[in-house]
Amino acid sequence: MINSDPENASFEVGHNQFSTWTDDEFKTLLGDQKDDELSTEYEVLPTDNLEATVDWRTKGAVNAVKNQGHCGSCWAFAATASIEGHHFIKTGKLLNLAEQEFVDCDTASHGCNGGSARRAMTYA
Repeated sequence: MINSDPENASFEVGHNQFSTWTDDEFKTLLGDQKDDELSTEYEVLPTDNLEATVDWRTKGAVNAVKNQGHCGSCWAFAATASIEGHHFIKTGKLLNLAEQEFVDCDTASHGCNGGSARRAMTYA
């Protein structure tokens, strides 16, 4: 849950280079993905037994910050971080996966020219 009290917020919201973009401009970032490929079916799970907050860093579920450099491979970093975290939650063991595997081998994406974290996870 996001704290709606601005004085006690743990983050700051402000304008950035995307603040004035239209939906069509954002869609250009997605390349050849279709809207139906972006939708996800999900199951709503019960939440009454959950902790109020969880800091996965202190639980050892998050690797150090990585740097994609000048390669447009944020999609590969998102996929590896998601898989690493999921694996930790399931097994208690934190993997450190190579984003380069997705960049080089996931032919459904476009390497340093963009891609889809969802497609990368399907590839994995």
